[in-house]
Amino acid sequence: MKTKTAYLGSRLLWFFTFIALIMFTINCDSDDDDDIKDQTFLEKNDGTKWKILEDGILVYMRLNNDMNKPIEIWMNNMELGKGMDDPICYYYSDDMLNVDEEGIEIIENSANKLEFTYFGEETWEMKVEGDRLKMTFTSMNDRVEYVYLDRTNENVDSFEICPEEMKDSVKKRHFSRSF
Repeated sequence: MKTKTAYLGSRLLWFFTFIALIMFTINCDSDDDDDIKDQTFLEKNDGTKWKILEDGILVYMRLNNDMNKPIEIWMNNMELGKGMDDPICYYYSDDMLNVDEEGIEIIENSANKLEFTYFGEETWEMKVEGDRLKMTFTSMNDRVEYVYLDRTNENVDSFEICPEEMKDSVKKRHFSRSF
């Protein structure tokens, strides 16, 4: 009789150990899900790159989980480059969303949305929809525009940057709202 009881006890011990292991695994997985849910938009999309070609201007954008440069932009005016012997260069900016600068206020930086006001003129909202970044621009008089950027794996760090003297004139015309 002791052998049957010992055998049953051993089986129950294995059974409860197995159940505990399953519960531990489920809890670990749900903790990971909670960590993902707790991430901000910039944390979740850190390092993602996006591109758009509109009106002859090619724009690449990278999102960073770095409040010193949360958005980086590389821009090339394809029309200006046609027929030129010089290699294609890009105008670079990392100060589009400088939260230290007066006029930029982040409204929301949640897991699925980044929203901020841009110099009191517009509210910008970013959401990822599959392989596209949807940007919604809402003016203070409620005019709404949508722009979609496509995900890219382009090595933006390898782009040749245009000389500074060329950048200043182009930046005034395009960087404030380059797309």
